[in-house]
Parts: sequence; C-alpha cells; structure tokens
Amino acid sequence: MTNISDDLLIYLYNFIPYQDRHILAKTDKIFNKLFQKDIGNIILIQRFFQKYKLDEEYMTNAGLDKYNNYNSNVDYNDWNDNLMHRYYMAKYEDRYLKPYPEFLVRKAIDNPTKKEQAIEWIQNNLDSDHNKRSRRDIYNFFKENNITSEELLITGW
Repeated sequence: MTNISDDLLIYLYNFIPYQDRHILAKTDKIFNKLFQKDIGNIILIQRFFQKYKLDEEYMTNAGLDKYNNYNSNVDYNDWNDNLMHRYYMAKYEDRYLKPYPEFLVRKAIDNPTKKEQAIEWIQNNLDSDHNKRSRRDIYNFFKENNITSEELLITGW
C-alpha cells in the first residue's frame, strides 16, 4: 500500500464541495485538520458579522430613541456616514441601488461644485447600463464623492 502525500490530500480536499467535507473529515487526519480549519474560519466570519451587523432600525432612528416619534428637529449628525453606506449596501435592492447615484445627485446635492464633480465621477467611473454596475461600484460612488448621511436621508429610500 502506498501513502498519498499530504500536499496531494490538501489539493484533493479543495475539490470537495463544502457541504460534503464533513464526511471526508472522518476518513483521515489531514482531512480532519482541514475540516476543523474550515469550521474555525466559518466561526470567525460568523462572529465578525454578529459583532458588526446593522440594526434594522438604524435608518429610522440612528439607534436613538428620540426619532421613534415624529421629531421635526432632525440632527443629521446622529447618523454615521459609513454606517449609512453599509446600510444601503446591505439592505437596498439591486434594482433600486444601481440607478441610485444619478437619482441622489439630482435630488439631494445642492452644492453646484459637488454636484458637478459627482456627475463627472458617474460618467467616468460607472457603466451607463445600470444592470452592469456592481454593488462595489455604488459603494465607491458613496466613498469617492463623500456622500453624507444627510444626502442619503434627503434622497430617501
């Protein structure tokens, strides 16, 4: 009987679909180690998302109780721009998110210089076909153009 090298076993393990690796882990020490490493990585990712998940109510009240009832004195500084960007990336449907940059520029940006820069950025960096845009493209639009939570809230969901 010949032994298969560890490198070859690792190579073979990577071809096995994730949902079937638990079966393979019971057959060999190398496979078991690799499977335990996969489980460790999954737990690490789960903990990260549990720690940094977005509150479903963040957009309506910024995690504060003062916006649970109608309040005409809105302080836009209560919302964190980065969290608002993440919220849109996580919660907004593609059919609304992909054409969102043009809609936001038309509706919420009042500063003529910023508006012109945003329009130019869209023309130079985004595909004119909304279906060919990715979520990363929209996120880059938010970041590169310093889109504020105020502008997002004015534009609306």
